[in-house]
Amino acid sequence: MRKPIRREGFTLVEVMIATSLLGFALVAMFGYHAQAISANKHARAITDCTYLSQTRMEKLVSLSWTEASGRPSGLADGDGSTAKWGALYHPNSGSAPTAVDGQGGTGANFGNPAKYYVTWEVDTMDAVNDTWIRIRVRCTYGDKRIGSTHGITISAYRYRDDAS
Repeated sequence: MRKPIRREGFTLVEVMIATSLLGFALVAMFGYHAQAISANKHARAITDCTYLSQTRMEKLVSLSWTEASGRPSGLADGDGSTAKWGALYHPNSGSAPTAVDGQGGTGANFGNPAKYYVTWEVDTMDAVNDTWIRIRVRCTYGDKRIGSTHGITISAYRYRDDAS
């Protein structure tokens, strides 16, 4: 009696089906990878904006303010650019303030181009005695992918150091 021949391995149809399934899975994975890269870039930009805004806010809050009237010149609007920017307007209108990179420098540190705009506004909350103010700091950046601007704004209130 003759033993039947046993064939092991895959047929060509099985190999083609497995290859096509693998191909579809890889295409889907590359799509998710592109989305992850975009989300990481946005998260990095928001983190940089938060750092830059908090740094500016700490500098403004730490200024000595003991004058009987008025405030230190550092507690004025803007960044030395136009007054329009002190009012926290969109960075694509009017003349823009100096762009900074993620470390707050005006150059390109570690290959990161300057792309953030930090502006601030100081409002008098007590016009009679000038004893307390509201400080708002905004950091914005442009998103070229969708042609819009994103950013954050932080606020703090400050009382005059010698207010009585």
